[in-house]
Amino acid sequence: MGPGQRAGRELKLEFRCPQCGPAAPDQLALCPACRGLLEPAPRPIASVGEVVPRSDPGIWAWGHLLGLDPDERPLTLGEAGVPLLDLHRWGARFGFGSCQTMLEYHSPSGSFKDRGALLTAWRLRRSGFAGLVEDSSGNAGAALAAYCAAAGLECHIFAPGRADPPKLAQIQAYGARVTVVPGPREAARDRAIAAAGAPGSVYASHVRDPGFLLGMKTFAYDLVWHRGGEFPDHIVFPTGNGGLLLGTFLALVDMSGLPGAESVRLHAAQAEVCAPLAGHDAAGTAGTIASGIAVAAPERIGQIKAALAARGGDVVTVSDNEIKQARADLAVHEGVYVEPTAAAGFAAAVQMVRAGLIGPGESVVIPATGTGLKA
Repeated sequence: MGPGQRAGRELKLEFRCPQCGPAAPDQLALCPACRGLLEPAPRPIASVGEVVPRSDPGIWAWGHLLGLDPDERPLTLGEAGVPLLDLHRWGARFGFGSCQTMLEYHSPSGSFKDRGALLTAWRLRRSGFAGLVEDSSGNAGAALAAYCAAAGLECHIFAPGRADPPKLAQIQAYGARVTVVPGPREAARDRAIAAAGAPGSVYASHVRDPGFLLGMKTFAYDLVWHRGGEFPDHIVFPTGNGGLLLGTFLALVDMSGLPGAESVRLHAAQAEVCAPLAGHDAAGTAGTIASGIAVAAPERIGQIKAALAARGGDVVTVSDNEIKQARADLAVHEGVYVEPTAAAGFAAAVQMVRAGLIGPGESVVIPATGTGLKA
């Protein structure tokens, strides 16, 4: 992984290449054999008691399910399990039988990306790196900048030209360096990879790092904890690079032996001008207000499509007007203020109810992935 694996106990993290099999626990991104993207290895969960511990939920509470050393001194910004909120008024207004949201914006940096950023920064510090380079439209960059600050690591974020200014200001507030790259998201990625050659630094992509994806699994554990061991019928995710959807899918695979886990359907919401999962031409990417999901060519698109197929999921595209309306309705009827990217998931869920894809007696969870103060 890097220049100075710390002496002491070995990491218990387990990753794998879908093509080549098990990978070393210190791998950050690609399989050394085939250069494919790694993912967390399965860790079957035998009983619901493993997911409903006595302690409060949160990332470190799930160490026994992730392969984290219980004696390891954790990196933390005080994160804990985010609230699960019943959307009574909003849900009734749009015909939902049971509708809830995970308030992911209660995380320290204001988005769900903290779940993965914590583990990325922790692994880098543990392995002796001085800093990281990353590309991000905002939330991942802010999360990594925050946890790098806490870990004493340098952080350089390359952002696409249409990144939200409040997110860039937040990244800079943590002491990180920001370079804005004109053009599409992929241009920022290419610049970040090219800049990662400095001694002691590494390209720690939140898309490629299997440790970041490992952290995303904790969303599902927190959700099941809040629901007392019960699973919802549907989860609708705003989806760009697909990390939260994939992490949830992998966690559900681990929990497949628990009652109700196999019946959960996962769905992806995308902006209609940038919907690669629906096979739409992404030429209009620059036009959407949902910048966090404006990803024309997700690196894990094959895995996302496979997860959706395995879970009987749908891809729903929404317009900017629908996103704006969902954002306003949530604030007015529930006091929940989300950024446009997060509102895409709620707009898609409304479409699904109207189309009969979510039935009146079915339960649905929609993560509020980022705070409205970021946009």
